[in-house]
Amino acid sequence: MQGSFLRCGAAIGLLLCQAVYAQTSCGSEHRQPGVFICYPNPSLNAADSTLPKIFHISAQANAPGGETIDRYTIAVDNQVVYENRIITPVQRLAIELNLKSSVSDGLHTVRVSVDGAGNAEVKGLRFLPSKNMSFCEPVGTFEMPVCSPSNQRPPLLWAASEPAGANEPFSGYLAGLNLYRENLESLEADIADAAAVDSHGNLYIALHSFADVELRKYAPNGSVTYDSVIRSCGDGFMSVAALAVDDAGHAWIAGNTTACLAPTPGALQTQIADKSQLHGFVMMLDTSKPNATAPLYVTYTADVENEIAAIRVDREKNVYITGVTSAAAYPHQSVLLMSGDTTSSAHGKKIGFVSVLNSSGSRLLWSTLLQDSQPTALALDGAGTVFVTGRVASARLSSESRDRGNILIAGIVANGRRLSYAARLGQSGNEEGRAISITSGGQWLLIAGATESQDDSSTLAAALQPCKTGIVYSRSLTRDDAVPEIAVVPALDAFAAHFHRSLAPAKLAINRTSARVQIAPACLAEAR
Repeated sequence: MQGSFLRCGAAIGLLLCQAVYAQTSCGSEHRQPGVFICYPNPSLNAADSTLPKIFHISAQANAPGGETIDRYTIAVDNQVVYENRIITPVQRLAIELNLKSSVSDGLHTVRVSVDGAGNAEVKGLRFLPSKNMSFCEPVGTFEMPVCSPSNQRPPLLWAASEPAGANEPFSGYLAGLNLYRENLESLEADIADAAAVDSHGNLYIALHSFADVELRKYAPNGSVTYDSVIRSCGDGFMSVAALAVDDAGHAWIAGNTTACLAPTPGALQTQIADKSQLHGFVMMLDTSKPNATAPLYVTYTADVENEIAAIRVDREKNVYITGVTSAAAYPHQSVLLMSGDTTSSAHGKKIGFVSVLNSSGSRLLWSTLLQDSQPTALALDGAGTVFVTGRVASARLSSESRDRGNILIAGIVANGRRLSYAARLGQSGNEEGRAISITSGGQWLLIAGATESQDDSSTLAAALQPCKTGIVYSRSLTRDDAVPEIAVVPALDAFAAHFHRSLAPAKLAINRTSARVQIAPACLAEAR
């Protein structure tokens, strides 16, 4: 089993924990039966015995062999402040909660009691109001605390101003990446698995802890306004691949797991036959209601091996996902050949897909396999076209190098039955698209990718007008490698929303040798 552990760090008087592949806040993962409190520190000293009244608790619980955990409580001085009944009992449990103490003066004891695993407690705690606290977090079943931070910081901004250089249209994207890095680091959210920002400036992050999934929402002032942990019903590998949000506060999480999830009744796929294989899943939550922490729906995407890479949602709340599968039995109605080489598919093990879930997560509206490609990102143009990017197999590569290829850019129309546009960008055979966005007016398609050589790696950016001028701008960009990968897609989306250039091909350096464009018949009239 591959799992994740927890890293904790103090943030303005409140401890926030996030998932990373490292050690837990306890120093290591506890495997023996029992209950173990990681934070507050059981080995108290004068410095860590004082906590804010709104505090974080981190604990682990393991039931003895043959036993399971179905309930746990947390009490301050024998007064229960949190209780959780687990619908599907588990053998191992990770607890990460923000709680509110009902006492303030004197010394107190926090006790964690887990049915089936035992008890643990920390004594000698002092609870004091935090003068500098700016995180207003959900506290179990209690009402949201009222916070009036004394040192309120300026609102978080997610779109960098675009520099004036006419020949550097992507320098604003690089500035946006750095802005995301700074903001995510300031919230200690840079180690999340996925991030998204709505038009109101709210930041959403999704992460995993062991085989559980967590969704957290930050207001523009940095306060946490929603936090939900979706418990798994069994051990296994868990990863969050992508996150999509709308302006009404809905959030969609896509990920991949070998663990046990509990799909909701009526979901598209509620059972998995072979849980040793990786399977994609989608869940929807409503963050507009802080106490509504249960998902509106949870579903697997298919009963065959598959791995989701990206997610988008349209105005009707239909969910578009893309990724790869090694099973031709993955549900689909159409198959599109992406490489133009009818022999290349025999060498590749992975098949790309684009699938569309309805708004309730109960059925597929359509699904298409993409031969010879490994899509990593997608975008919607509002007119029915789904654009994907990723990696496409190159006919020039040997069968031993089929994991390499060029950047794929393709438009898919007619509910997945036809290609409207297809292009390959790159020369070395070691390029891959990572993000794709459409400008607010729908005029430009922007792609960010990666290109690697033996000595260097860099970001590759391109601007296109499919069916009109092909690839009109492409170049390699240098950037700080410390920028978290989760910032690539939302930063490009923010840049695309403020991109109002009218790029003139004659004024830009176009490397025609690195761009191979294949225009489908539907585009020919406009492309001439």
